Amino acid sequence: AAHDESMQTQLDALHEALAAERQQRGSELGDLAARLDNETVDLRAAVQQMGADIAASREVARGAIEVLQEQVQAAACRADEAKAPEHDGQALKAAFAAELQTVKFQAAALEEAGLENRVSAQADMDRLRAHLKESTATVRKDLEALRAQVQESERSAQDVHGVLLQAEARRISVQGDVDVLKAQVEDIDQSCKEAIAALQARTQNADAIGTLRSELQEALRADRAETEALGERLRRELAIAATLQRQDTGRVAPEGQGERLEGLAARVSVLEGAARL
Repeated sequence: AAHDESMQTQLDALHEALAAERQQRGSELGDLAARLDNETVDLRAAVQQMGADIAASREVARGAIEVLQEQVQAAACRADEAKAPEHDGQALKAAFAAELQTVKFQAAALEEAGLENRVSAQADMDRLRAHLKESTATVRKDLEALRAQVQESERSAQDVHGVLLQAEARRISVQGDVDVLKAQVEDIDQSCKEAIAALQARTQNADAIGTLRSELQEALRADRAETEALGERLRRELAIAATLQRQDTGRVAPEGQGERLEGLAARVSVLEGAARL
């Protein structure tokens, strides 16, 4: 029973440890999934913001290009006007050249700004891709670690299941031994009860025999005392008879007196033998 209780305690502890480990792994997996969701949301927000910035840059560039196109058209119109004979050709050419140079500077500045925006956007995209790749790699590693831990937990659960099966087999074996021992104990108990009953019967018989023996001894003592008294009296009578016989030697003894004396002597001998027994 103590062994079964110890095994049950160990099994309960293993179950509690396995449940705690599963709960911890589930919590870690939930935290990891929440972190991945948060990072995904942040990346989506960053991509959306970058898309909005790129769209705004495109709108700005489109507006600047439209302004440049208008300026180029105005310059072309002025160039056409400069070809007319009533205008001073040199002055118009100089003005057109100056305006065209200004437009070129503005176009170069816009192109440089657009290039910087594209480079910055590309750098941001590269950073986001690198961050996403790093986050994905980290999440993959964490998932692999969690998968390994889950597999280890499953192996531990299988080991615990094996231990449970062994414990159940051991419990069944021990239960069989306990049943055999119970049967043996019951047999021994029954044998002890029978022996006690026989001993009690013997004790009662011994008590009865002792009582009978005491009674017999008491009766024998009484018979012995009576026999001794009778023998003593007979001896006295024999002595008296012998004395009378010696005194009456000259007289004839009554008929049968000798046989009577011999019978008395034999009876005395028998009684003395019985008393000795």
